[in-house]
Amino acid sequence: MLIGEIISVALGALRANKLRSLLTMLGIVIGVTAVIAMIALGNGAQQQVNDRIRALGTTLLTVQPGQQRTGGGFASEADRAPLTMKDAVALVQSTLFEGGPGGGAVYDAVSLGAPSLVSDIAVNREIDEPTVRFFRVRDPDDLAAAMERCLAGDVPARSTPEDLLVQGRIRRTACGRVLMQAAAMSRCP
Repeated sequence: MLIGEIISVALGALRANKLRSLLTMLGIVIGVTAVIAMIALGNGAQQQVNDRIRALGTTLLTVQPGQQRTGGGFASEADRAPLTMKDAVALVQSTLFEGGPGGGAVYDAVSLGAPSLVSDIAVNREIDEPTVRFFRVRDPDDLAAAMERCLAGDVPARSTPEDLLVQGRIRRTACGRVLMQAAAMSRCP
């Protein structure tokens, strides 16, 4: 068969079965459109996730307990030592928003006498503890310098449990005084 004859037979078959030809073309168009839409949707979602991860910055490191992959598989919970604040060289909290001075992690570190490096936003500046150091927000060089100073030993030594108890009593006494003053000022004459 010649090419011309093949084309004329195909066109004849299309003319003879117009509805079937139309439905077949419609199915092909819908299928191709669906594939293109799904690929575009997947690429858009992937780009959005990449943008969110990129927005976190390249200096984000999160350490948390959970499964640990070893050379041959996963280590069980019993095979791993738990990480606690007492194991930390220092706590680094580089928050950009106000959610309470330093947040709970800084208070945990302070209560254990662990050094803390926190961003210098106004609410964090309220922390008046000898083990807390500040670095300029959005300044990775200042954070790196603060971390280097901390690793070099430019932080007070960890407090002993006895020292921590004494410091806790002093803080509670000061807090009690402030509450008593506030109560005295709120009394009506």
